[in-house]
Amino acid sequence: MNVYDPRDWQGSRNGDPTDPNIDSLIRCGLAVALCLCLASFYPWELVPAVLSLFLLLAALGISLVATVCEERLDPPHLSRWDEAAACMALSLLLKILFPVQPLAQAAAAGP
Repeated sequence: MNVYDPRDWQGSRNGDPTDPNIDSLIRCGLAVALCLCLASFYPWELVPAVLSLFLLLAALGISLVATVCEERLDPPHLSRWDEAAACMALSLLLKILFPVQPLAQAAAAGP
């Protein structure tokens, strides 16, 4: 049993190492959820295209943070570079599955 230590403000326990992959997956999931939340304010015909754009911007932002933090490209766990690659892959998948031209025509036609 771990005893409460008020000086341990980060909450780490000596016997329980945290997995850095979980932190990376949570950050990536939150980025995708935020992009989806922002894209949901647009008309439903444009949501895939706008979501793809927001995911592209998130990938660029995450890669900028990885550059500033000087993260390695090949660590033994998931890093911010992997998060940026996942956001970019999801963005490109949305562009492939939902082409922009038919969506623009549908938006121009109106309800």
